[in-house]
Amino acid sequence: NDMVSTTQLLVAVGALVVAQTTYAFLRLAVIYFGPSRVDRYLHSPKSYALVTGATDGIGKVVATKLYKRGFNLILHGRNAEKLKGVIEEIKSVGQAKDIKSWIVDANSPDIDFEAAVAQWDGLEITLVVNNVGSAPVREFT
Repeated sequence: NDMVSTTQLLVAVGALVVAQTTYAFLRLAVIYFGPSRVDRYLHSPKSYALVTGATDGIGKVVATKLYKRGFNLILHGRNAEKLKGVIEEIKSVGQAKDIKSWIVDANSPDIDFEAAVAQWDGLEITLVVNNVGSAPVREFT
């Protein structure tokens, strides 16, 4: 019989699904377990990484790791005291890199981005890690 049987068709479709799933899993494994490629953004000793939401959690950890890898930092936070503490903590790892701060509430509608950009004029910002997340606050009655 020259016609493809239903069984052969289902086997072929199943094999495609298994191949696609295996490929997706391997891509995910490489992302999470493969070597970091962040160093490609470290163009020179003058390279800066801007990390938003750097006073807690993921932002703080990412900033510390980037600093250890040789990046100068611009750290964003909305609380000046908290940000100052994070900067002191990160500097304690022993690198002699520069850390600048940007204190602003990311939820504010009147952020002066032009002033922010002006204060960093001439800096070699090669990496931005946007860790600020927000959602509209909804009141429940």
